[in-house]
Amino acid sequence: MTATRTPAMRLEDVDLLDPDVFLPGVPHDMFALLRREAPVFRHRGDPPFWAVTRYRDVVAVSRDFATFSSYRRG
Repeated sequence: MTATRTPAMRLEDVDLLDPDVFLPGVPHDMFALLRREAPVFRHRGDPPFWAVTRYRDVVAVSRDFATFSSYRRG
């Protein structure tokens, strides 16, 4: 019997806006990839946005609203 391997996810495959990604549950492999390779990830889209995935970074961003604000584009 040959084991079937799922191809490794790449940053180009990340789509945080696709609800189908979340249907089976939290995509832990995708978030692990982001934390490992792109903890501050510029997500493509219209408009594009930044996704912060490491806990300490999320806390820092949350506490510094003057630096990390979307107000100008709001």
